[in-house]
Amino acid sequence: MSTPSSSNTQTGDMPVAELRTYLKQLTEWAVNYFSTIEQRNVLPDIKPGETLRKLPQEAPETGLKMSDILHEFESTFLWLNNLGNGLMNKVILNAWLLFL
Repeated sequence: MSTPSSSNTQTGDMPVAELRTYLKQLTEWAVNYFSTIEQRNVLPDIKPGETLRKLPQEAPETGLKMSDILHEFESTFLWLNNLGNGLMNKVILNAWLLFL
């Protein structure tokens, strides 16, 4: 498998080297999350509609930094991973992504 050059290869607007860095961070986050899943609450400690109220009313005028997106995911959506078959996770995240 050939390795793309990080100096001239772009994936969307993100340089390959930056993409590689974030993918490594996401992989480490996923490993840490699943290694501590038994210690996590099964149900969230929030009221109905609370997550929706945390979302912006409109999409931002400019794109967010990847670090900000990852932080927002952890602080706003992480608890959704604990809901049964993940249906609510898919519904809310897909709706949120449509507005970005």
